[in-house]
Amino acid sequence: VDPCPVHGTMSHTDKDAAHVPELLQCLRDALSALLEVRPANPLQFLLAHFRRVSDPDSLESLAYLLNACPRSRKCFEDQLHSAFMTLKRPKTDAVQHQVCETFLRHLASLEPLPQELQQELLEQLRAATEGGLVRFNQFCSVIEACLIANEALEGSQVLLRACGESVSPQERAQRLQSLCGVLDSTVQHQGQDALRELLPTLGQPPFQKLRDEMRKYNLNAVEGPLE
Repeated sequence: VDPCPVHGTMSHTDKDAAHVPELLQCLRDALSALLEVRPANPLQFLLAHFRRVSDPDSLESLAYLLNACPRSRKCFEDQLHSAFMTLKRPKTDAVQHQVCETFLRHLASLEPLPQELQQELLEQLRAATEGGLVRFNQFCSVIEACLIANEALEGSQVLLRACGESVSPQERAQRLQSLCGVLDSTVQHQGQDALRELLPTLGQPPFQKLRDEMRKYNLNAVEGPLE
């Protein structure tokens, strides 16, 4: 029992007060991360952040925090490196394949990605594994390919909501491929080649047609139905 100058033991109030500086620092770190990442869902991001603080071994919260950081942000590379350093084996420069696969599955389930694409990503990971370990460059390549696919799927969902629900499953798949194609052709990073291998039929239908549909939807929303 902690001593107290007056009563010989520390009261519950004193113990609670002793944790205040720690809690304040935790809140500062959370707000700092929020301002740096600027996630689409701030409350969900904070929830994942606090879960990560309370359970540092949680791969689920780590996956969410990495996925929430847009790749266009300067902090993305730091987040990716931090994830690798968290997952890697002590005294090595690599992540165990099983740990990396579990982390990849968490990432792929956030949207979630189609099962076929998840399997392609897992096969890509197996091909990048040497001696049961995944090095940093290979880790970045596969993880970024998954993040690109997540972004494309999220973008396709926004587009499908804008175009209405009367869209066939085949057309949904084609539009997802088209959005992935746009990302693949404009993003310069290690995940680009991996994504090209995962989605060999990119580019159909033309993205310009999808963009025209979105523009028409926006005009309808602002000005009413077009004549």
